[in-house]
Amino acid sequence: RVDLTSMASPTDLRGARIVDDASASSESPLRDDTAEFIRELRARAEDGGSDEISKTTASAFDFALPVTVTRAPGRLDFMGGIADYSGSLVLQMPIAEACHVAAQTRAAPRGRATLTVVSPIPGSRDANDRAETFTCAMDDLLSLTYDAAREWFARDQKTRWAAYVAGTALVLAKEKGARFQGRSVAMFLRSSVPEGKGVSSSAAVEVASMRALAVLANVTFDGVEGGAELAELCQLCENAVAGAPCGVMDQMTASLGRESRLLALLCSNNTVLGHVRMPRGCKLWGIDSGVRHSNDGESDYGRVRCAAFMFREHLKRTWPEKGIAHLAELDPRWLEVMLVNGALPRRLSGENFLVMYPEGHGDDVTSIDRRVTYDVATCGSHPVMEHRRVALIRDWLAEVADDEAISELVMTQVGNYMYRSHESYGACGLGSDATDKLVRLCEKRGRDGGVFGAKITGGGSGGVACVLTADTDDAERAVGEVCEEYGGKPAVFVGSSPGAVAFGHLSVVIDPSD
Repeated sequence: RVDLTSMASPTDLRGARIVDDASASSESPLRDDTAEFIRELRARAEDGGSDEISKTTASAFDFALPVTVTRAPGRLDFMGGIADYSGSLVLQMPIAEACHVAAQTRAAPRGRATLTVVSPIPGSRDANDRAETFTCAMDDLLSLTYDAAREWFARDQKTRWAAYVAGTALVLAKEKGARFQGRSVAMFLRSSVPEGKGVSSSAAVEVASMRALAVLANVTFDGVEGGAELAELCQLCENAVAGAPCGVMDQMTASLGRESRLLALLCSNNTVLGHVRMPRGCKLWGIDSGVRHSNDGESDYGRVRCAAFMFREHLKRTWPEKGIAHLAELDPRWLEVMLVNGALPRRLSGENFLVMYPEGHGDDVTSIDRRVTYDVATCGSHPVMEHRRVALIRDWLAEVADDEAISELVMTQVGNYMYRSHESYGACGLGSDATDKLVRLCEKRGRDGGVFGAKITGGGSGGVACVLTADTDDAERAVGEVCEEYGGKPAVFVGSSPGAVAFGHLSVVIDPSD
C-alpha cells in the first residue's frame, strides 16, 4: 500500500480524496500527471454541466462515491518493432506520457444498463475529428461477436475510437466472464500519449481501460503479475474489435513496463525475459517526425506483415522437418545461403501463393490480396536479422555493471545496429522521407556530438524516431539542433514511467461530503 501521507494533499487534488489504493509500489508518491487527472475530474464535478462534456460526465458518475483510477503509459520502441509478430525479442521503454481512466458502476436506471465513455478532445485538436462521448446499451455490446463488433464500431468514423475502450469490456465478457452485475458503467479518459506517432497510444488506452473494468468486475488475470494476460486480451481487442493487426509488445509494455528500464520481451511465447537497466551515461529520446502512421490491415504495415507470414508459410511447407513456428527462430546464416542460392522466392504474387497454399498464410489478422505482388524475402528476412540485433544489444547493455558507465564502444555498437534496423525498415517499404531526414540529421552530429544511433520505430511509415545519445549537455544540445534543423518544432519524448501493473489502481472520492 502507498503511504497516503506521502501523496498529494487534499488541497493538491482540489478537495478530492484517495480512499484506497492498490499500487504495486509501497513508497511512491502520487504522480504529477495522476494528480492533474484527479484535479480535472474534481473540476468537472464542481462545474456540474456548463458544457456538454461536464454535463455528460456529471450525469454518468456519482462523484460522492469511489471512482477507480488506472494509468498505462505509451512506449518507445528501442529495438524490435515490427519483428514482434514474427516471434522476435524486443526492447521497449515505457514513456512518461500515459492514459488515465476513471471508471465507476452505478445502478441502471429503469433496469437498462449502459456504458458511457467520455474522452475530451485535447485543445489543439479539431473538434470535428471525433465525438467526445460514446454511449451504448451494455446488453447490446456484450451480445456482439467480435466480427459484428468490428463492423459496428467501423460504421461511424467519429466514434470508431470507442472500439479501443468499449471493446475491452466485450473481451472481458467473452474471455473472462465479466458481466458487471447488470449495472451501468461510466468511464472518463484522458491521454497524453499522442495518436498516430508510433508510441502506442492505442495500447495505453486499452490497457488502462481493461484494467479499470477488471477492477469493477472483480476480474483477475493470469501470468506475470497478471500483466501478461491483461496485455494479451488487450491485443485481442485491438486485433478482433478495432481491426488493427498489431503484435503484443505494445500492450505488454503498457502493462508490465518498469520506469527507466527496457522491457525485454520474447514475442514467440510472450515471455518477459527481464527489465534491462539503461546504463549510466546514455539516454534515449523520441523525436516526432510529424507524419502520422497507421497499423490497420490496409496500410503498408499490413502488407509487410502479410508478406512475412507468406514467407514463413512457404518455409514451413518446403522444410517441414525444421518445425518453423516463428521466423525469428531461423539461423540468419542458413537463410542467407538459401536466398543466395535461389532456393527461396524473392517475390510472390497473392494469386500464385494461394494457388500453392489455398489454406492461406496462417495469420488471422491480415488478408492476402490476389492482385498484389509481395516482397516476401525482404519482409521475411527482416525479423530474422532484427532478432539477432536485439539479442546482442540486450547482452551488451546487461554486461554493463550497475556501478559503471556505458563505454563509447558499446554505445557505438548499439547505435550501428539501430542504423541497420532503420535501413531494413526502409527496404521493407516502411520508411518515410521524414524519419529518414531525422536519422540523417542524427548521423550528421555523430559521436562527436554525442549522438550514437537513430531509427524509425513501431509500425514505421512515419511516427517517432528513437535516438541514442550520451547523457551529456553536448548531446542534449545536439538533439535540440536536430529538431531545429528538421523544422516544425517536433515533439520530443524523454523520460519514463511505470506500466499499469506497477501503478496499480486508486479508489478516489472526487466530491467528498464535508
